[in-house]
Amino acid sequence: MFLKIFSFILIFVTIADSKVIELKCNPNFDVQSIVNLPYRCINGLSCFFENINVDENTNLVLNYDEANYGLDCVGFINSTISILPSNLFNKYCAVSSLYASGIGLKFLPQNTFENATNMLDMNLSGNKLKKLESRVFSPCKGLKKLVLSHNEIDEIDMDAFDHLDGLEDLDLSNNKLTNIPHKALAQLKNLRTLNLGNNTLIVRYGQFPSSLVSLDLSYNKLENFTLKSIISLTNIKYLYLNGNRIYRFRQHIFPDGILEALKSLKHIQLSDNEFYCTTLADIVIWLEKYKIHIDVEPHWMIINSSNIRGVGCKEESRFFL
Repeated sequence: MFLKIFSFILIFVTIADSKVIELKCNPNFDVQSIVNLPYRCINGLSCFFENINVDENTNLVLNYDEANYGLDCVGFINSTISILPSNLFNKYCAVSSLYASGIGLKFLPQNTFENATNMLDMNLSGNKLKKLESRVFSPCKGLKKLVLSHNEIDEIDMDAFDHLDGLEDLDLSNNKLTNIPHKALAQLKNLRTLNLGNNTLIVRYGQFPSSLVSLDLSYNKLENFTLKSIISLTNIKYLYLNGNRIYRFRQHIFPDGILEALKSLKHIQLSDNEFYCTTLADIVIWLEKYKIHIDVEPHWMIINSSNIRGVGCKEESRFFL
């Protein structure tokens, strides 16, 4: 496919206390330099806005170029803006990919994506978002992938993900989440991959949709986790529990009969927890009985200290008189 990439530099002209924005094409913009860029932005008709640095009191309104009506992707590069331009998707309503990573976004007003009805994937990672408002993403009914990692999100409205029936991949890792309303996630009936790693999440029964195939709960300071809390996840295949504070006996974490309910579970990560070696040995024996593989990332493979299958553990101190 013929690659067409446009990058626009925004030039502000102040006239009677208002700012007029002029768009100029930068033909030298190197799209290959961007990490994790959606494939639609690489292989489709794309437009990138570059070098925008404005404070939160500036209202960005874009001029429209009819030649770019059929854009596949819109992105922001090397910029600092607190809020997306108010008429972004009025102008570029055909866009199916948005790349707005690491640009300092602080707010997503409820009407941000009002006309983004063709959106399929969205990357809003690495910003300063704190709250997801009610129905903020609802107009994007065909959205498949949503990346919100590495923000400061500590509050999600129960209706924030309403009408996202086609969402398959949601990344909320590296935020400040503790409580997520049950409805917010449970209603996502086609969600397959959910990453909640590096939060301080409290896991509750019925919180996740039964469609999940992969669930990442790593680095959440979990102590009393039990698989009973995710018993409804009958399609779960990959479970990441590494980097927590789990230490309880096998019968608490993996109670008898639980794997009859979670028959699809095939891979689990347990590295960097607080297991005593005797407890971990019981867990390993029990998981291997059900042919569940304990995955260990290479950088967490323990070799020079107490471990079982590369998963580190603590020796119990016993004192005899």
